Amino acid sequence: MSKDGFMERRRYVRIPMVSVIQVRQGISGEPLHALLVDLSCGGARIMSQFMVTVGDELFVRVPLAEDYTVDVVGDVVWTKEMELMKEYNFGIEYMAGVQFREISQEIRTFIAQHLGKS
Repeated sequence: MSKDGFMERRRYVRIPMVSVIQVRQGISGEPLHALLVDLSCGGARIMSQFMVTVGDELFVRVPLAEDYTVDVVGDVVWTKEMELMKEYNFGIEYMAGVQFREISQEIRTFIAQHLGKS
């Protein structure tokens, strides 16, 4: 239960972090850059200039530390068009939630130890 009395729906704690990541839509997709907004052992929230749709398969390269990058596969589970960002021409127009399909225990441990408790 959260501090405001509501049940937390997430399985893992999301750790706020901002990092440029590389994303490919599908196995043969062109590598694109996006902004990682938060991360957990179960998924991530990203912001981008390109649109994705619910159900899209994403291959994501996430830099967890200066010398440690991981590749994960996930599915887009929600999307949001950010009208205000578009209106003011900030360059980032879309937000999406990505649920990881599977990550190794090594990566889970790294996230738990270096980015917070999950």
